[in-house]
Amino acid sequence: MTLKTAFVTAIAMAILCLTASPIAGVAAARQESDRVGAYEVITDLKDSGVVKCAEVAVTTLFKTAIEALTDDTGALKDHMDSDLIPNYSFFETARDMGGGLDWESFDVRVVEGSDQVVAGIMYRITIALLDPADCNTCKGGFRVVMYDHFGDISISTWGQEVSCEVLDEMILELDADGGN
Repeated sequence: MTLKTAFVTAIAMAILCLTASPIAGVAAARQESDRVGAYEVITDLKDSGVVKCAEVAVTTLFKTAIEALTDDTGALKDHMDSDLIPNYSFFETARDMGGGLDWESFDVRVVEGSDQVVAGIMYRITIALLDPADCNTCKGGFRVVMYDHFGDISISTWGQEVSCEVLDEMILELDADGGN
């Protein structure tokens, strides 16, 4: 191999290395950036992280509602007395029916969700509250944004109430798609 051929080969290899590495690096960074920072639809709504967030949301919601709807003696008040949670209509229905604010009596089902990778995971989920004693009849539902900071789960934002009509449609679609 002559000096000229070796030099041309070395230059060609250097150019190849300089152009190939950034392209590969950009492609990898592009794949990562598509995931980090953007909300993505959750395909497995029964994932343990999603289920745990739903449990924390429902438990927090009902514990706060019980405190807001009862006085010091445990008697039900005429109105919700809290700025910490929304006054969802299913609280009023439960109160009008003589109590029934026992979140453990509901089946909790996540019917829609998306997540976002941040310093942890943000979950935007829609939760249906179903009555197992009444053929899983919808009793209410709501949207919530949860933040899972490596196992430390908290409510970021309480969302809007979702009607049972909308939830029933979502559940029918999920069941038709295999129950996820």
